[in-house]
Amino acid sequence: MVEFPRRLRTALIAVLLLSGSTPAVAWAARYPPPVSIVNRLTDKCLEIDHGWGSGAMALQWECHRGPHQVWRIHDLGNTYVRLVVEHSGLCLQAGSLGEVVRTYPCDIAETHQQWRQVDRGWLGYKFQNRYTGWWLEVQEASHDPGKPVVTWTEHAGLHQVWPVLQL
Repeated sequence: MVEFPRRLRTALIAVLLLSGSTPAVAWAARYPPPVSIVNRLTDKCLEIDHGWGSGAMALQWECHRGPHQVWRIHDLGNTYVRLVVEHSGLCLQAGSLGEVVRTYPCDIAETHQQWRQVDRGWLGYKFQNRYTGWWLEVQEASHDPGKPVVTWTEHAGLHQVWPVLQL
């Protein structure tokens, strides 16, 4: 498959979408724009801990737009999305309550990898795991770089809110 530079790809998608082309809609869904996912409380980015394989842990770190901080949010329909990290192409997957969120090979049937993206207006989004019902958050509302990202029960803390910034 031919890989187009980002600006050219974006322009091509825009032209095809404006023309009403069905393949353009499919292409835009397959190649969503790259984003940073930033914690509202700490102003640090969701990052995968430099691991390339299954089981690499999610944490927060100072934002620098490295490939292990770049995400693509794939719309699965019915308000669910899949969060795919750019550097490995793996999906963010929830485990047990309070357990560190990790990446694993993407599987469309795996509900541990499906997240409901809930709009909180200007604050950003909350992400609720489809399988567990728990919410993505920075552990213990810590501001420390390297603090793990976990799932927890819903509450009003800003460490469960994540603005999504298009790169």
